[in-house]
Amino acid sequence: AKFTVDARYIGKGDILYTWSPDSKLVAATGSSRVVQILDRFGALIDQVVPPSASVCTMLCWNKTSDMLAIIQKNSKILTLYNLKSRKSKHEKISVTGKHISIIRWSPGSVDQIAIAMSNGNLLLYNVGNDDYSATYNSGKKRVVSLAWSETDIDTGCCFLACSFEDALLAVLTEKLVLTQELRIKQNQLTPTDLLFCPANNQMLCGRIQNGKRSLLMILSLSATEKKHRRNSVETHGSETASVASEVSSEDTNFIGLSGALEFDDSYGQIVCYDWYKDDKVVVGFRFGIVLLVHVEFGEDSILLQQTRGVFHRGILLNDVSVSSLNGLCAFCGNASLWLFNINDLISENRINIKCTVEKTTVLENELDALGSEKLVQVQWTGDGKMVSVSTCAGCLYSFDVLSFDEIEELARAKSLSFLNMIMKPIPLSELAATYCVSLLCLTFGLSSYMDVPILALTRVIFGQPCVI
Repeated sequence: AKFTVDARYIGKGDILYTWSPDSKLVAATGSSRVVQILDRFGALIDQVVPPSASVCTMLCWNKTSDMLAIIQKNSKILTLYNLKSRKSKHEKISVTGKHISIIRWSPGSVDQIAIAMSNGNLLLYNVGNDDYSATYNSGKKRVVSLAWSETDIDTGCCFLACSFEDALLAVLTEKLVLTQELRIKQNQLTPTDLLFCPANNQMLCGRIQNGKRSLLMILSLSATEKKHRRNSVETHGSETASVASEVSSEDTNFIGLSGALEFDDSYGQIVCYDWYKDDKVVVGFRFGIVLLVHVEFGEDSILLQQTRGVFHRGILLNDVSVSSLNGLCAFCGNASLWLFNINDLISENRINIKCTVEKTTVLENELDALGSEKLVQVQWTGDGKMVSVSTCAGCLYSFDVLSFDEIEELARAKSLSFLNMIMKPIPLSELAATYCVSLLCLTFGLSSYMDVPILALTRVIFGQPCVI
């Protein structure tokens, strides 16, 4: 591993960590509740001690990577760490609610952070002037997921999507003004883990789960005419997916397209998923299945096509992370970390494509030392050059990941360096010194072997008479 952080610094048990957007820093914490700030080489930069005695539940960097927000279990205090000044401040949120449940930095401003309280209230907190720039009283149950879209290049606006326990999904502007709502037909199915597509702020993905049922929800927030819209999902050539009609927008003000895709129960629950580019979603299932779902939006329908990548069913999948920059997907389960090229799941037919996934050679020896430690969370850095994985024992391992082209280039550079070293001209002074040292060593060896004094042996070598 490039560097390792063990339980002595973080504490035993599951840990929480996140890389900064610029890929230079990682913040990690565990049962010790002390947040460790490290650089990408594993050197300790600083430590942040939150005020409450409970463990941290969320760490969140702002888009410029100079401010870290921290919340703790059953606490209304928001801890803000400033990287430039190396100081932290603790703000008690006065909005009604027992504790802070979720925080998300706004992509449109480095000073604004969205805060969801335990009772469903939302607020936009301005760190610069310590004021609430906007609030939203939903009157609904607890917020279970928050997600910001990227800032639109043309309009400069972004959206905030939030889902509630009562199966309502709301889309708000950056000023927390409600624009669209969507309700799931069955209230026991709550959309969680909302995720906007990084390349398209009109596309939203969510996970709907209840018991053994696992559904992938895809939304298009494009402002199309509602009377021309048809809520539908189409699948082609898929043996394991079926259309799920759990999404309803007839009694809400949602415009655009919506639909959900249900998967075979034998896959297990959806553990996690991530966008790949602007039209694909990598979905990981509990029983070791990884699917690539291709999303196409028409004028009045959603077209979903899937491929399948299978790795060992004996491993229980815990986490999946995708890097669009290097085209690699990392996923972990039990004591194994796996990497594969997403392009291996893409082909013309896109049906039942099995890819052979082998444990990466670079990581094999490192991970064998983990023994029975279960790997819990995996995350790429923003530049796609490093991958980190945490264990249930409170350790964090970070690895450099090289592409095949980089490995070939490195091997070529090493071979050229060796040839250059061999063929490099030797200076006359070094050659003379080498000759003299070699002659002395040879003379000493012969003298010892023949039991003859060195001086006498030297006289004989140079042709002078010598009486022994």
